[in-house]
Amino acid sequence: MPSDADGPDPGLADHVVELDHKGGYNFTARFVSESGKLVMDEPEPLGEGEPWGPEGVSLLTGGAGYCLTASLVFCLNKVRVPVEELSTRATTHLQRVEKRLRRVSGLEIDITVRVAEEHQKAFERCLGHFTEFCIVTESIRGNFPISITVHHPWGEFEKELPVANGTLY
Repeated sequence: MPSDADGPDPGLADHVVELDHKGGYNFTARFVSESGKLVMDEPEPLGEGEPWGPEGVSLLTGGAGYCLTASLVFCLNKVRVPVEELSTRATTHLQRVEKRLRRVSGLEIDITVRVAEEHQKAFERCLGHFTEFCIVTESIRGNFPISITVHHPWGEFEKELPVANGTLY
């Protein structure tokens, strides 16, 4: 852990996104901290649809899927397990609540990974705690159920991050 004499912790740097309104529900999001940009829009009928980019819920879905997958890679790198194949499908479920407002009712992250058989024991050690490294799901957990499934050569690992108080909203 860096001391104060070492300066600020780079892992705690703020993430900054600037949104520039282009009209309607269309915005260009500039990721200042990562030097990139993305066009965002609501789907039709509110937004203009294609060729515009994703809406906020899609970014949440992608962020959670990416973060969990990267966390698995991080853990496997720590125990020197090379990944042969890796893919992820993230799905966010929505529901209507009071006043017909839409809310996230659940998130499913489905990861498929292949590693060599000689790395089975080290791989299985990572399955027990790789989710702890994901800043996104650890930050949003408790608001809605998050289910994580990892398909691997020796079976499936399943973990559910439940709603904090047992009810949504």
